[in-house]
Amino acid sequence: MFFRQFILIIIPILLFYVIYWRHFHFRPEFLKHAQSFFMGIAATLVLILLSPYISQVSNSDSNLVKSFIHAALYEKITAMIFILIAFRNYPNFSITEATLTGMSFALGFSATENIFYAHTYGISHSIARIFFSVPMHLITCGILANYLGQGKFSRSPAVKINRYVLGLIFAFSAHGFFDYFLISSGMKALLIVPLLITLILVLEILLTRAQIVPGYDVLKALNIDYEDWQIMWKQPRYERWISDSMGRESTLPVTLFIWRPGFFRFLLFIFFIILAFSGFLWDNKIMNFLSLRLSHWDQILFLHIFPISLSLATVIVGSINPDFYKYRELKIPIMIDLVLKKSDSTEDTFISYDLSFTNCFIRTYEPIGTGNTIEIRVEISGFKPVLIKGIVVWERHIIGQRPTGSIIRIVEKPKYYLFFITRYYIYRIYKGIVFLLKLPGFEKIRKLFVHPSSTMQNDIYLKSGETIYKQGDDASNFYLLKKGVVETFKIQENGEIITIDNINEGSIFGEVSVVLGRKRQDSAIAVVDSILAMADIHNLQALLRNNSDIAVQLYHSLSERIYKSEQILMDYISQLSQSSFEKQRILDSLSFFLLIILGNRFDFHQNGYDLSDIRKIISKMDDKVSMDLAGILLMEKNPELETEELFKMRLLKEFKNFIINLD
Repeated sequence: MFFRQFILIIIPILLFYVIYWRHFHFRPEFLKHAQSFFMGIAATLVLILLSPYISQVSNSDSNLVKSFIHAALYEKITAMIFILIAFRNYPNFSITEATLTGMSFALGFSATENIFYAHTYGISHSIARIFFSVPMHLITCGILANYLGQGKFSRSPAVKINRYVLGLIFAFSAHGFFDYFLISSGMKALLIVPLLITLILVLEILLTRAQIVPGYDVLKALNIDYEDWQIMWKQPRYERWISDSMGRESTLPVTLFIWRPGFFRFLLFIFFIILAFSGFLWDNKIMNFLSLRLSHWDQILFLHIFPISLSLATVIVGSINPDFYKYRELKIPIMIDLVLKKSDSTEDTFISYDLSFTNCFIRTYEPIGTGNTIEIRVEISGFKPVLIKGIVVWERHIIGQRPTGSIIRIVEKPKYYLFFITRYYIYRIYKGIVFLLKLPGFEKIRKLFVHPSSTMQNDIYLKSGETIYKQGDDASNFYLLKKGVVETFKIQENGEIITIDNINEGSIFGEVSVVLGRKRQDSAIAVVDSILAMADIHNLQALLRNNSDIAVQLYHSLSERIYKSEQILMDYISQLSQSSFEKQRILDSLSFFLLIILGNRFDFHQNGYDLSDIRKIISKMDDKVSMDLAGILLMEKNPELETEELFKMRLLKEFKNFIINLD
């Protein structure tokens, strides 16, 4: 008899340990789990000793008081104290270890509590509580420990308190409702199932997310805190969120659920289903074998609801896709303008997707300097600007490594900053709900995150004088100048270089050839060391499709560029015209000099040439005519073969042919 009762007490503990084995096995710290297990036993013994005094403090027969005060409140406060003490045994602390500590603590707590209930009330009167208290304690203590672990990781006292309070409220509320449904008779007891499944799902999400968070030694090596890591970790997910929301073909879907059970887990699932059906077929035989005398609702809970809950737990545990939390973000990344004041009284404007009470991530293009203190003006559409000061604690500006930018830890903020942040988070939640549910006006929300700086995410760094693209190249990419100066120019057939435009920071260029699908009509080089963002036609189409303001700005930019090009062309034509005029004047002057020299050699009038011939020569004067005339002038007499008269006759003959050729 005693052996059967002991088996009934220990079975739910073993079953849930097996179900969550994949997480316990993730970090096989058996000694730490054993320590937490025994601390759970110690916590139960403390509560048992204090139970007479607790009953005197809150003496009531109300089910709500019993559930939320006698059980949930005191038990979760005690669990919180003992779990925080257990954390001190972890030199290389992680949130995964914190969560598993809470779960191990809960197993020890449940084992001792079940023995106490069986001894005090009898196994038949406490069988439902014995079986269902195990998952309830396991899940609520796991959730509580996860929040406590986040608090222990956090640097800010305000964040620590926030995590501790949220964890306690969550665990206390779940425990209270669970106990209330359990001790209530009738149909209310069936509400345990949806509550239990919801809590299992919440714990599984927290465990999956905890596995992504690095341990204390990794954060120490990076010289950042948990809050800094959190905000850094979100940036690539925001970028993917933006890309997905614009319908980019290059992004792959990542689902939240992905159930890939092994052979053992599948057999476990089938086993629990068989148990549930066995309860319908052989309920009386099972009760007689276990020597149990249960009420109608306790029998339903024990024989049917519990095995079904186990089968559902087997499906849920391990079904959350870790990649979902690596690559996806549920919160809408509303773009913030951060204006940095520089020491020379100038300002630089950058964007950010996330701002918290303690820090922010700025998408800078080059290092600010770790350890430097900067003053930032936060500008959000519809919000009053806020001035804050922060210290640069982390930076990365390496091509091909993301995220690229700087983490700023806020050290000075106005008194109303908490109100500002609270309003900002509510604003994000509201806009996110409207956008995700596609409520009226959701299209306008795209403007809050679709911007050249957010859609063009491939940065390139160029040294002064480096070529970006050449005239005649295939146009596959366009560019955003983040920092520096870029010059576009055109090379004429005669090799002359015509400067088309000097691109300013924040401007897009090279997009016309991409849109038209033509070869480059000009060339572009970096005048100084520059930082550019590069994107292809899909980015440009997404940018224009999702933000009409960008399309208007691009139209104005193109119009201004065309106007500048026309002005440059007109100036070039004017220069060519002036150059041609100057050249003609030189040729005219040269022709006069040549004719004067020729006139000294022979008399034009005497030899049948008049003023009209001279005018004909001048009117047709060009490079070739000038060269032919100079050739006649430079003719020399051959003293051995001809006399002076023969030379003049040859000279006149050449001049005559020259006149004839002019016609």
